[in-house]
Amino acid sequence: MVRMPSVGRRRGAAAALALAAVLLVGAAGDVRGAENVGVVATAKNKVTGTLAKKVRPLKTRSDVFRDEMVETFAAASAQLLFLDETTMTLGPNSQVVLDEMVYDPRSGAGSVALSVVRGAARFVTGIQDPKIYVIRTPTSNIGVRGTALGIIVGAAGQTIVILLEGVAIVRDLLGRAQVLDQVGTYTVVGANNTPPSPPAPAPPTLLNQMDNTQSLGDVVDSLFQLPQDSLPLDLQDFVTQEQQPAGGTTPPPNKNNYNIDND
Repeated sequence: MVRMPSVGRRRGAAAALALAAVLLVGAAGDVRGAENVGVVATAKNKVTGTLAKKVRPLKTRSDVFRDEMVETFAAASAQLLFLDETTMTLGPNSQVVLDEMVYDPRSGAGSVALSVVRGAARFVTGIQDPKIYVIRTPTSNIGVRGTALGIIVGAAGQTIVILLEGVAIVRDLLGRAQVLDQVGTYTVVGANNTPPSPPAPAPPTLLNQMDNTQSLGDVVDSLFQLPQDSLPLDLQDFVTQEQQPAGGTTPPPNKNNYNIDND
């Protein structure tokens, strides 16, 4: 039996941590004018933040800032908690850029944009209107609606999106889209302008690992360990592109900003 993520149970913890985040923001203030967008809820082993070409270590309770790149290294993990209670958990060898976080509880206006550059991440939306959230990868733009997602970005920018809760709209950089509206389904956006694959049930191994921070780093490895002929073709393509990344370098963050239609 596949064990699905206990997203609801995490909400209480997120709400409690949100208050701590607000207090930390008030206490720490800005770093040379940088806009504070949240806090590191937990950090294990080597985690860094890069802002304006300056690298600093990130620990539990470190503030994080707009445009900062958060990176985890081997055997490391981190959970980021943003001001609107959005959470993003990163497995080892992952990078995410905090492009934008606007949260005004008085007016209700806001916007959130994050870029997963590489690695494995689990994302849970906060208390704002789900339509304002956009997640980018080097090959895709993801719109959400009340959503928890697993996201895996390979060395060539190829992307797996797994729906853990809610609804997600996954577009490639040409705007071709697939809608994930069944929990436990996934789509793959390959490198080389490959459109999102049709939604399909995710292998149980991937689902279970997306519910465990410690195993997030094993997600890609697990795909290599499975018999390749047992994998769907889109996951076989993901593995092939991981073995032979285009150019051998990590692609830059995708800065396209499609208007994601969640209706």
